[in-house]
Parts: sequence; C-alpha cells; structure tokens
Amino acid sequence: MVCGFGDIGSSISNELFNADILFVIIENNDHIAEFAMMKNYLVIKGKATYDDTLIKAVIKRARGKVVCSGDDSLNMYVILADKRDEPNLLIIVRGYKLDGEKRMLRAGANLVIYPLKLSGQQMAQIMGYSLKLYKHFRRNNIKLQEIIEENNALQAVKIKRRNGTLIFNPSPDILVNRDDSILLLVEERELENYSDLEEMPI
Repeated sequence: MVCGFGDIGSSISNELFNADILFVIIENNDHIAEFAMMKNYLVIKGKATYDDTLIKAVIKRARGKVVCSGDDSLNMYVILADKRDEPNLLIIVRGYKLDGEKRMLRAGANLVIYPLKLSGQQMAQIMGYSLKLYKHFRRNNIKLQEIIEENNALQAVKIKRRNGTLIFNPSPDILVNRDDSILLLVEERELENYSDLEEMPI
C-alpha cells in the first residue's frame, strides 16, 4: 500500500510497477487520484485514516505500507491505527521533522525514511523484503555489518539487547552479543544463510 501520491509516493509507485510488485494507492485528492489511475495504477479514493471497510480489507492482505502523507502528525495517526488492526504489518514512513523519528518508531513504524537520505527507488526496494526477528545465540562481539552482509539483508531495523535495551536503526559497526535480538529486512531466499541466527516470531 502506498498512502499519498505526491513526489515520493509517485516515485515509489513507479518503482513498484516496474518491478511487477502488486500495490494499491490511497489518495484523498480527487485530481491526484485520477492522475494516478491514468497511469493504470490501482487507486482507492479516501483518507488513510478513515475506518473504511475496503481499506481495512486491503491492509489485511498487504505485505507492507508506505506512508507519505506530508504531515508527521497524520503519519502518527496512520501508524497507530494500522498497528491496532494489523500489528505485524511492515510500515515505512516518509518523515519530515528529524525529531519525530523516535516517536514514530515507538508508535509502531518499522522504518522512518527521510528523502534526502533515501530515494524512492530504495523505499520501493524495501517492499520486496520480509521483516524477520532473529535471536543471536552462538557468538559474542560480532559486527552487525557481518550479519547484514552474510544474510544479504537490506539493513538492521532494531537490536534488543539481552538486558532489554532497544537500539533503533543501529550502526553497522555496532557489536552484537550472545542472546541479543535483531530485526532485519531480509529477502526470502536468504533466510537460511546465516547459521548463527535463530528466527523468532515478531
């Protein structure tokens, strides 16, 4: 699902379309929605925050959701509503104010992206990955970068230390220790490559 068909939303939609990934756009502006339909995209006219039966049905089948509303407060509302109905939904948010990132992550967003840091193409690429939680259980003091590379993961989203400490968007140079949990974006075909990781329910 792509919420909002502005500059970023249209770029993401184009990349998803070219990659043959099925998606639906939610757009409240009638003129913009019609423009998206002219490109042969599937569009639902309405607000992403509406308690709409059709939108709820789409969310239940969605692999993930990209939120590009143009307003961090509205983004927060969408995140909270989606996580209430579908707690395992992968949610990627286009952020605007840097100080809002931690709040959106705590609300349930899996990634908060800033356009100056990441392109629409890369955001679309994320939708081809699965969110997997692993418990690292064999070795101590391993660089996160090694785990990312051996899994061909796109990135690590979060680390939970065995003492309960959470680290969002961890640096690749951070050390992972025995019994730490790691949330990774990984391609399905790469899930069995790293023998030191045990997949766990999210």
